[in-house]
Amino acid sequence: MPLDAYDLAGVAWHVTISVARGNAAPFHDIPLGQALLAGFVNACQSDDAIVHLICLMPDHLHALIEVQSEGLVKIVGRAKSMTTRMWWTNGRQGTLWQKSFYDHGIRETHDFEATVKYILENPVRAGLVEEGETYPLIAGRLIAER
Repeated sequence: MPLDAYDLAGVAWHVTISVARGNAAPFHDIPLGQALLAGFVNACQSDDAIVHLICLMPDHLHALIEVQSEGLVKIVGRAKSMTTRMWWTNGRQGTLWQKSFYDHGIRETHDFEATVKYILENPVRAGLVEEGETYPLIAGRLIAER
């Protein structure tokens, strides 16, 4: 039985997840956003994934995640579940995330670099900050190393 591409160890993925309909920009609440960002990172890391970069925008998330021992679908599912429970604990109701997610497999070094640039520039393009690395809802191994 061939392995699903989502399960191949060492493959990095650019993942985009939008919030569920009706959740208009829930991450303008920076302290809540920071807690959910940390929860998402922790959930991914508990599944042995490497979170290279993650950016929580007001109404969606971009992440650059490298799978290891668990597949991408399980990693993202657990992270969405954990952050939804955190959402409820903070007095919010209903569904936080859309049902699925969008993904793009990173195949080449230049794809990786382009994805990093895209994620870092996302809050800049949205007019939230002048430099992506200063955005308060960004994290990951690449940020920690700078």
